[in-house]
Amino acid sequence: MLQNLSPLQISLLTGVIALLAGLATVPIFGMAAKNWNIVDRPDSNIKLHHTATPYLGGLAIYLATLVAVSFTLDFDQRLLGLLLGGTVIVLLGFIDDFKALTPAQKLLGQVLAVTIGIKSGIYIQKEAIPLFLHIPVTYLWILGVINAINFIDGIDGQAASICFVIFCAFILWGNINGDYALMGFSAAMAGSLLAFLVFNAYPASIFMGDTGSMFLGLIIGTVSIDIDYAGPSRLTIFIPLITLGLPLFNMVYVMMIRGFMGMSPFRGTLDHWHDNLKSMGLSTNAVVLVSTLVTAVLSALGFVVLFLNYKMALLLQLTLLLLALLTMALFYFRKRRASPST
Repeated sequence: MLQNLSPLQISLLTGVIALLAGLATVPIFGMAAKNWNIVDRPDSNIKLHHTATPYLGGLAIYLATLVAVSFTLDFDQRLLGLLLGGTVIVLLGFIDDFKALTPAQKLLGQVLAVTIGIKSGIYIQKEAIPLFLHIPVTYLWILGVINAINFIDGIDGQAASICFVIFCAFILWGNINGDYALMGFSAAMAGSLLAFLVFNAYPASIFMGDTGSMFLGLIIGTVSIDIDYAGPSRLTIFIPLITLGLPLFNMVYVMMIRGFMGMSPFRGTLDHWHDNLKSMGLSTNAVVLVSTLVTAVLSALGFVVLFLNYKMALLLQLTLLLLALLTMALFYFRKRRASPST
């Protein structure tokens, strides 16, 4: 029956199946998390939500995606690599949600998941990067994206909304390049995230946990380097940096601030993008809206770069870099004025 459908129709069907599967499974995993006491309890410092909230939303995102692609897509080597690597990272996140892993053990598991994707043929293969750096840069990129998505998962609905927009962009990239497997898989991810957002929007009744943020980071990091960004300028190599600009900006800024304070870059603080916006008086929903719009604009600019010559692409990218640096400076000096003793 699916042979009579166009690639766009198959992608739409895949997204709808993932949406329905997610709507069915998210409440189940939420109840299971409560029964198993896998909950995030508020504190007076970093975790400012009002009640103990179950994790395991990430398991529902993973399962809804798996169900959808199983019905509609053919499993080639690339898709199998994504799913197997995703399974490893989901198991790793599930264990970590019990606080049972050291940072070194978690990193080792992430490296294993990335290695599976590389073994399936998904790694950076760009002429602008020396051949001997293709694999090392692939590891650095995907591990960086995994942690960037984890860092941006700080308030209700934000990480899921940002990732939803990114996967919508991946659907368009798949359509442009005729990569219909990418379209279908990204549609499944988008559908599962939309279902999750029904329960994760403020006030959230479930969180994705490390299970979800690491799974999303792995898939986004891997898929982003598998897309063909061929254009008139070699600067199209930076399109993934633009598309994922907000999570990467947040991670770099937070790690810099913690470094300046002599703290571990992985110790929780209230220095994130969303913390700074909330300190300006924005509500949680307003911050999520701003984050979603920023990601949509950056994703659109990624497509613009595809059609620019070298000089115009360079100008656009330098402008974005300048805006990022100015925003970092604004956040930093606002914090210093608010806390003159630090």
